[in-house]
Amino acid sequence: MPLREPSASETKGHADEGEGDQHKVSRSGTLRLNAASLGAVLGLVLCFALVSPAAAAEEGLPLGDLVVKPSIGVHLLYDSNVDRVQQNPQGDLGVQVTPALGVVYPGNNFRWELDASYLFFSYFNLGGNDHSHLRRLTNFNLGTSFDVNRQGKVGFFFGPYFANRPVLRGVDATGADEELTVATPLQLRLRPSKAFNIDVNFGWQWWRTYFGGSAAFNPNPLVTGNHHTINGGMSVAWRFFPRSTMLLDLDVARSIWVDNASAFSGEQISSWTWSFFGGLKGDITRGGVLSFMAQIGYANRYFDGGGPTTNLIAVEGLMGRVELAIRPVLTHRIAFGFDRGLGNQYYSSRIVNTQAYVKYKGLLFDRLAITADFSWLFRVLGIAEPRKTEHQWSAGAGVDILITQWLHATVDYRFSMVNPAVPDTGEYIDNRVMLGVVLGFK
Repeated sequence: MPLREPSASETKGHADEGEGDQHKVSRSGTLRLNAASLGAVLGLVLCFALVSPAAAAEEGLPLGDLVVKPSIGVHLLYDSNVDRVQQNPQGDLGVQVTPALGVVYPGNNFRWELDASYLFFSYFNLGGNDHSHLRRLTNFNLGTSFDVNRQGKVGFFFGPYFANRPVLRGVDATGADEELTVATPLQLRLRPSKAFNIDVNFGWQWWRTYFGGSAAFNPNPLVTGNHHTINGGMSVAWRFFPRSTMLLDLDVARSIWVDNASAFSGEQISSWTWSFFGGLKGDITRGGVLSFMAQIGYANRYFDGGGPTTNLIAVEGLMGRVELAIRPVLTHRIAFGFDRGLGNQYYSSRIVNTQAYVKYKGLLFDRLAITADFSWLFRVLGIAEPRKTEHQWSAGAGVDILITQWLHATVDYRFSMVNPAVPDTGEYIDNRVMLGVVLGFK
């Protein structure tokens, strides 16, 4: 399977929870901004105001042949159910501060990027309830990428990264679980003709799940598991008609999971995973007003020493992706889709996701970006019988207002309802509203 980063659905809940460095949150919930922070922010505003229009091709601050993209986001968040519980949910107001820095060499045939971000998050503990265990002080990302010979017949991409993020395990998700990840994805790109694109993928990924608590960089965390994956694969895109492309994807991975949870202390679970997908994508009508993508395939995971009950049997292994998109005008897109896939997530040694969704994305007046979505997701986690399952219904809408090239205001609403079916622990409902500004370049 391809190397993965946690998706938004995986980090549902407490987690856009971010980091802050100069900002501090007191126990009383008062946000204090010291003089150094204020000076830094004013300096950034002055720099952004002096950006030359010549940098428009790659937004940011020109520095010789490089473009620097500093930014800082400050958001207020209200969460109606911070602990993700069925009964007696507690709501709270939180603050999120996200400084980030990007550096880009924007060459046509060679592109280099460096990205770093740190996300601080804390609740204000309104109503006398203590939510300090959900404070995030170690949510960060550091990565770089090299895209070589982008326009040639043979090129490659290398994008190693190092990250630490909050993560929820899905069923019975509680506590301040975290995941430390190191990955080294490598891609060889072959372009024998304009009609053929062949990508050969390799990579190694290690991630560790643990309870870090609310302390920053706990030197002795409670480690619940270590996971190593080495993967390889190939994807082929063949444009055999002007508006149609054939897609083929093959992935193979070897994984070793050492489970340190109390019930399986020290148990090692090793497996082989493979998947194959084939299908088509293209425009049904001229101009891309109506387009489609459809792939069907098979995936399975074979555990060392495991019997047939630990592997996907017959139709269980059928996977697929289907999406129909409507673009009534160039700046608006509505997509209807279905996706069934296999991967490693949460504390499970396997998860099968089946999802149906509707997504909208639009741009008004060149300054107002709008998104909206609705989805149903059914998860099957683990290999032990009875397998844990859960349903999740999600909906949301967001608005991003471009005030200037370097200043955005954002409004976002998310609704989530999770109903664990096996074991039946009762559903929980959560509503989240986030308001904020982003000063800088995305």
